[in-house]
Amino acid sequence: MVSANPATSSPGRSNPSSPRRHSASTVLGTFTFNRNTFRSSAERSADFLARHIELVLRGAHLSKIESNVVGGLATSLGIFSRSDGTYKPTRLAEAFLGLYRQDKIDAWRWLATRALWRFVVPNGTSSSVNSEAKAKGISISFFRTLVGALTLLDRHTGEARYLYYQELCEILGNDANWALDGEGMYRAVLKLRGGHFPPLSTRRGLLAELEAEYAIGRDNWNGLLGKLFQQTGLFGYIKNGPKTVGIALSSELDEIEEGRVRFILDHPVVWDEKVESWEEFLDLHTPDLPEKVYRPRTAPIAAEPTSTIQGIVPVAAAAFKSAGLLIEVDFVRRFAASLLAKRFVILTGLSGSGKTKLAQAFAAWLTPGSTNREAGGPSASGYELVPVGADWTSSENILGYADALDHSRYVRTQALDILLRARERPRLPHFLILDEMNLSHVERYFSDFLSAIEANESLRLYSDTSAERDGVPSSIVLPPNLFVVGTVNVDETTYMFSPKVLDRANVIEFRVGSEQMMGFLEDPKGIQLEQLAGQGVRFAEAFVDASQHPAKLEAVDRQKLRDVTMLFFGVLEQHGAEFGFRIANEMSRFISFHRRLSTEAWSFQEAMDAQVVQKLLPKLHGSRRRLEPLLCGLAALCYYPHEWKTENAAVTLSSVDELRNKANQFASLAEPNLHPLARNDLGAYLLPKDQAHFSLAYDKLVRMLRALEENGFTSFAEA
Repeated sequence: MVSANPATSSPGRSNPSSPRRHSASTVLGTFTFNRNTFRSSAERSADFLARHIELVLRGAHLSKIESNVVGGLATSLGIFSRSDGTYKPTRLAEAFLGLYRQDKIDAWRWLATRALWRFVVPNGTSSSVNSEAKAKGISISFFRTLVGALTLLDRHTGEARYLYYQELCEILGNDANWALDGEGMYRAVLKLRGGHFPPLSTRRGLLAELEAEYAIGRDNWNGLLGKLFQQTGLFGYIKNGPKTVGIALSSELDEIEEGRVRFILDHPVVWDEKVESWEEFLDLHTPDLPEKVYRPRTAPIAAEPTSTIQGIVPVAAAAFKSAGLLIEVDFVRRFAASLLAKRFVILTGLSGSGKTKLAQAFAAWLTPGSTNREAGGPSASGYELVPVGADWTSSENILGYADALDHSRYVRTQALDILLRARERPRLPHFLILDEMNLSHVERYFSDFLSAIEANESLRLYSDTSAERDGVPSSIVLPPNLFVVGTVNVDETTYMFSPKVLDRANVIEFRVGSEQMMGFLEDPKGIQLEQLAGQGVRFAEAFVDASQHPAKLEAVDRQKLRDVTMLFFGVLEQHGAEFGFRIANEMSRFISFHRRLSTEAWSFQEAMDAQVVQKLLPKLHGSRRRLEPLLCGLAALCYYPHEWKTENAAVTLSSVDELRNKANQFASLAEPNLHPLARNDLGAYLLPKDQAHFSLAYDKLVRMLRALEENGFTSFAEA
């Protein structure tokens, strides 16, 4: 933030000659942002500026008001130069007009960001103020310090990532802190919070604080922080009632805006001895903030992020229905809870049942931008749909490879691109959708990726670590905001998944029921994914935050999970099919998120049913001789009711002994006439699934048993 002359001490309260005092000293007190320069929005500001540039270019007579505005633009932004009483557009004005023709909103964002970056006294914009500061060797960039501090605070989650204006005022109350850089400001915030959050008893707005503390006119601060900062597009804000009380980096930064943040942090601005005038200092320089803007955006961006995942399921389900995707609310809840529990989900089932469309719809709905990457530009790439090839035999099909002939080139893939974008935008979810994932052996091309998800270890992309190749580092850690969804069709052209793959995912089966088919036939229509683009982005930040936090189960749910899980574990263990700690942990996370995603009455029974069918059954496959006793024992646990009693706030599965005996009895097949799946002459199973305690899991087990009887072999995917 500061580049002070070694001969001049940093301004501080201990220095009586400091040019900055709370009594409106010359340097700080003469804060001269012209409030007429900035309009109420970026679009209006851009049009306002372009109109005045055109007036000057035409040599039109300027009224007194217009002349004042142009003068303000000259001193605030460096758009005009003044000579012999007349104004002329500078090279900066020409650059702005060129960008304005591409995208007026982002052209203004570029100019506002550049102006804030160039101001090296506390954003004072008069020549006299800056000349005095230059003479005293003071070079302070309040904007760069703020951006640096917010970049570090962005590592935190929730409200802790915001810098509260009250904190800022308290820190700047010590004059010496004006000389802090971004890291110093960040450490000052942490020290002020003292390891607790929120650190302050009240949250007040910034404008009144600074007006009272520094005798700076409120209009000038309002022009700066109330308009110009907001119109850069770089920041998000938090409110206490109607009052804005804190600032953070926006969770919706696109790649251009992220590039501006990195440029500002990498290029501190200091006084140049060769530059004598303020006007010359504001003119274009080398290096300078890159002149690059986006084309007009086609997708709506939510103004305020939602701080909770509560409500995401019904809102998403309603949006899917309006776009022509017929997915039940309960199914959307299972899918969302699975993603939050573990960022790798497998969707399996009939071809054409909507697996890929659900993955695309959820990703398009939750991430900003268009579903058309070419039409929407880089900001529209919150997900990638990657068709798996039948010839994929190594991780190069996912991660790309270094060109052996050109040592500066790296051959990138869609999967690598989304991985890199996720790393650059950590506050937003990104989705890699692998379509027909089992068209090749998954272990051959995806094992490195799976291990990296599990162990949070880096992936080695190439051996040369001296420099990046085409923007690709030699190694990379999978960003925690990257979610992977694989779709699976089962036919003679595909391969079975190994236990290693199934163990690391929630496997959700798609089936088309008669009611769904009837509903579709009554009103057949295509799915309009473009209607969903960015509609749920207000939930994006909360979704990422939730996925990175430990699961929190109520004591009652934790006890129920323990008792039911041990029942299933006992049966599986007897047949050598037990599971490890990973599955138990992910089941706990799923049930926690399933409850948090429920907006009405929640059922542990429903959540546990989903986990039995999604986590415990997918790995089961084999011959009738090996599997029939096991599947029958599991079916008993799923069919018969689980009865609970509560004593002294403790919950106990009172029917545990009965359930265990039933499972052991039917797993042994010692008395086939008492079998709960007793067959009649037609081979139909007698016990109706809608009477089963865990109906989803029981229905799946019945289908697997039927396949055993008919084929002598069964698997989860094929039943």
